[in-house]
Amino acid sequence: MHTIQEEEREMDDELMLIKQIQETEGAIASTLSRCEKMVDNELMDLMSRMTKRPTEALVGVEEEVEGIERELRGAGYGGGHDSQWN
Repeated sequence: MHTIQEEEREMDDELMLIKQIQETEGAIASTLSRCEKMVDNELMDLMSRMTKRPTEALVGVEEEVEGIERELRGAGYGGGHDSQWN
């Protein structure tokens, strides 16, 4: 049979464990939140780079086409929007 003092000590121990569990849960939740933000930032950066590269490539292609059109006009082949080359 437990004495009142032993039961109070057990209750205190249980309350201490509950408090430690709650603190641990809070730390885990905080860490998870930071990780989610990091992953979101990395995904946004990756998506930005993926959409940026095709745009940069397209600009590069347009510049090359314009350069070729200038060369063709300079060589007497016409060019531009009224040309048969478009």
